[in-house]
Amino acid sequence: MNQPRGARILIVDDDQGLVSVISRVVVKMGHIPVKAYDGDEGWRRFQEGRFDMVITDLNMPGMDGMELARRVHGKDEKVATLIITGYGTISSAGEALRHGVYDYLTKPFKTNVLEDMIIRVLERRALVKRSVLRRRLALGAILFGSILLLLIFLQKN
Repeated sequence: MNQPRGARILIVDDDQGLVSVISRVVVKMGHIPVKAYDGDEGWRRFQEGRFDMVITDLNMPGMDGMELARRVHGKDEKVATLIITGYGTISSAGEALRHGVYDYLTKPFKTNVLEDMIIRVLERRALVKRSVLRRRLALGAILFGSILLLLIFLQKN
């Protein structure tokens, strides 16, 4: 499958060095990074624009990554979140999935692993968008057919 290009990816982490590394990976892949250095700033930036994906640290001062994922999913459930954690696992994995967390990545990580995850997330998003479009087109065809039948019926009566 072709990798979607030009995606807007919000990167949220209180480690500015890690944000820079992830940002360089995102640019190298042909996407647009938007940086934030804590959960509150990340949430503000998310509300200001349209994003295809969020990459966030789990543990940050103020709003943590799980709360950010919950808010992002509440506002736009099509946006997948990738959580970065130094703790190996997310204790509430079921909760994370309900809040739009696609997967998590353990620190330290290799950039090629991050690239693979970004590709998978964006490919999944593209599939979801196509599925939604197909459903809308099918519904439109049904509605158009119903309207057409109604017009025919009205003309005969």
